[in-house]
Amino acid sequence: SMSCVMVMVMENSKRLSQWRADRGLSQTSAAQLIGVDQSTLSYWESGKRIPDVRSAFAIDRATGGTVPASGWVEEPDHAA
Repeated sequence: SMSCVMVMVMENSKRLSQWRADRGLSQTSAAQLIGVDQSTLSYWESGKRIPDVRSAFAIDRATGGTVPASGWVEEPDHAA
């Protein structure tokens, strides 16, 4: 369901900002680690946008799996 997907995305947005805060990184520094610019990271953290697949895996790598790529992706709904 759509609501379930939104919850996952919000969860990952929170994980991303938490990961950054835990390491004492600015948005600019964290964005450089991931390979994007600061404004893009800001959109992801706020949940206004979600990363494309390539970026999702870059985040996964940069965060050591703390922010999993699968968390951004809409899972097929088998309950239907």
